[in-house]
Amino acid sequence: MKIEKFVQNSLLLAIGSSYDTILRGLNSKLKQENCNLMQALILISLFFEKNDAVSPSQLADILGTTRGNISHGVSHLEKRRLLRRKLNEKDARSYQLILRPEGRRLAVKLIQTIDSVENYFEQKFGAQEVRGTVQRIARFRAAFASSEAGKILPSTPV
Repeated sequence: MKIEKFVQNSLLLAIGSSYDTILRGLNSKLKQENCNLMQALILISLFFEKNDAVSPSQLADILGTTRGNISHGVSHLEKRRLLRRKLNEKDARSYQLILRPEGRRLAVKLIQTIDSVENYFEQKFGAQEVRGTVQRIARFRAAFASSEAGKILPSTPV
């Protein structure tokens, strides 16, 4: 079919298809731990930081998502008693996220799961190629996120 050539040469479709394929497999594994990727990243982030040093807003910025997504993930994890919210002593308008011992244990398992996928790609393609690919994808994301991105998309008539 004629569309095949377009599909095979489209950056957007390659990114989307790769995302779907890889994350479908990863999410099925994470689902066994009753987590999705965002929830796993929240737990892993808290694992690597001092407990009292992480706010939901910081996580949203670092993980490149919305505060709403973080809030949903935090609520799910809080209901499972994997973390707790603590009012920020310096600013009562915000709160810090504290990892509970059960959350710490799960974070270790989740790190191993994500590392196994990362290690697979490094073994298959080499660490240098993986790092280069990550850097190229970051450049594509940054270019699209720039103020120039709005100029490339056609305006939709109302």
